[in-house]
Amino acid sequence: IAEQYGLQTYSDLQRVNGQLVFGAEYDFFERQDGYDKLCDTYDLSFRSTSDMDMGLKYQAINSGKIDIMPVNTTDGQLAQADVTVLKDDKGMYPSYQCGIVVRQEILDKYPELVPALQKLDRILTEADMQKMNYEVETEKKEPADVAKAFLKKKGLIKGGAR
Repeated sequence: IAEQYGLQTYSDLQRVNGQLVFGAEYDFFERQDGYDKLCDTYDLSFRSTSDMDMGLKYQAINSGKIDIMPVNTTDGQLAQADVTVLKDDKGMYPSYQCGIVVRQEILDKYPELVPALQKLDRILTEADMQKMNYEVETEKKEPADVAKAFLKKKGLIKGGAR
């Protein structure tokens, strides 16, 4: 669909207003930052909508039952899906990236935390998270084992117990 209509951004969806089927988890249609905000911000309309279980939306898009869906860029299935992630060109969604927050009094008391925490800065990318989520969700690997393998690969831990 993205290639067929040359879609790269959310704004590009205006060219196909009223033509596509939008699918999402039921709560996306209820959330403040969900369906209504998307349609209002980008002046969008869809031929129809379908609410579905989160685990089924990738099956639905791959089988052609829906044309467009919201994703988390760290979804495990996204790593294997034949989809195009459109750019939120109006910045409607805030960044949901995680960060570490430590009170200054703790850092003053335990200054050795500073270099340890700095090793974690920017170590995890969306692609890394997609891959690890895929290993847990689809390949059914243990989360602790997947995390341990990642930390070993990054040189933050050596072998041994969990």
